[in-house]
Amino acid sequence: RVSLHGNVSGYVDNFSINDIYASSEEGGFAGTINGKMTGLPEIEETRLNAEVRRFMLTTEGLGTFVTKWMQEGELDLSRFAKGTVFNVDASAKGLLNSMQTKASISSEIGLAEVEARLSDLIISDKPIGIDGTVHTEDLDLGQIIGTDIIHQTTLRTGLKAKLTDGFPDVVIDSLIVDRMNLN
Repeated sequence: RVSLHGNVSGYVDNFSINDIYASSEEGGFAGTINGKMTGLPEIEETRLNAEVRRFMLTTEGLGTFVTKWMQEGELDLSRFAKGTVFNVDASAKGLLNSMQTKASISSEIGLAEVEARLSDLIISDKPIGIDGTVHTEDLDLGQIIGTDIIHQTTLRTGLKAKLTDGFPDVVIDSLIVDRMNLN
């Protein structure tokens, strides 16, 4: 369950959300959302321009929240970045089926910045596409995946992915590693 507080103004086909504070009742995430949506009820023509600021989340909380929306099974993210609180500033702009996204994710274990175009989000017979870049700065990858073999890593990569039947098919088209701390 999510608790929402803030202001919504406009009509179904053209509305704005202002300083919507969203928080999970389980405590897994909380933050502020601002934005505008136009084009409803024609979902293929619907445009989104939104920002998330000072959004805090944990992998455990995110897994619990997503599991509540799943038809069956459980999304167990608890083994990843256990106990780490991530602070997220992000934006999304474009058609719901083809939008440009940008995110800065920081925590005590480092920084990740992601820019990606998401495609085919609302077409059920096509896999979701992701085309973008990831940059990390002193990100402790070992803390994220639960190993002592690798730690702070600074890298930049370009990638393309398709989510087919819930599994990613990823192609990395470039990888530049500036720093990697290995044990």
